[in-house]
Amino acid sequence: MATRPRKLFLPEVQNLIATLLSKDELLEGDLLSFAQVINGGPFKVPSSPKVKPLTATAAKKAVLAHFACTTATQLKKCQAFLMQMGGEDFGGRHSQHPGAPS
Repeated sequence: MATRPRKLFLPEVQNLIATLLSKDELLEGDLLSFAQVINGGPFKVPSSPKVKPLTATAAKKAVLAHFACTTATQLKKCQAFLMQMGGEDFGGRHSQHPGAPS
């Protein structure tokens, strides 16, 4: 449907309404067509929202909240966190695994 170059006058809109009312059964397509004529063309489809990547700060806050801690020091002492980590090094330093070349 091409966009119209001007706004509709009241008699034109009343004519469109009368055409709608004269139908035995109104369907969704009828109402959408009417709305598009009033709008002057098809409606725009909104773009999907962009998903923001998880930041380090947000990840840290989520982990602290999950284990009911407020600081990293508390987290390192939290037994539930230690059990979840299963012996992993989480001190921020990269240690060599046993058997890895030095």
